[in-house]
Amino acid sequence: MKVYHGSYMAIDIVDFSFCRKRRDFGKGFYVTKILSQAELWAARKGETFCTLKSLQAISKAAKYDFAYKLRNISKQIILTFVADKGFTHADAVDKLYNSKTFTQLADKTTQLYEKDWSEIYKLLLDELAIK
Repeated sequence: MKVYHGSYMAIDIVDFSFCRKRRDFGKGFYVTKILSQAELWAARKGETFCTLKSLQAISKAAKYDFAYKLRNISKQIILTFVADKGFTHADAVDKLYNSKTFTQLADKTTQLYEKDWSEIYKLLLDELAIK
């Protein structure tokens, strides 16, 4: 499986001493199988995220506007999952980032990120069969 780590610089060796303790899933080196999500992480200059099986370093995110919109839509959906559906933050993050809806949202060519977050939230609810 190919995974990506979002950072503003290349990382040759994973050094867990640089990983922060208070993250969504605890101290660790986080990766994603979604390139655009890693690009979003990379857009957060100065922060590093984390690899489990393999590591692909990526350079700076292509467009901040896209990354900004993607981050804000994701944040709103996660907060709404927690507030309205009673999910834990970790479960909300997992449901969003592992969905087909997020894969489409993270694909710039679909331009789904141009829609209001509530429309995307409804698509996600339909996909996950959540009322």
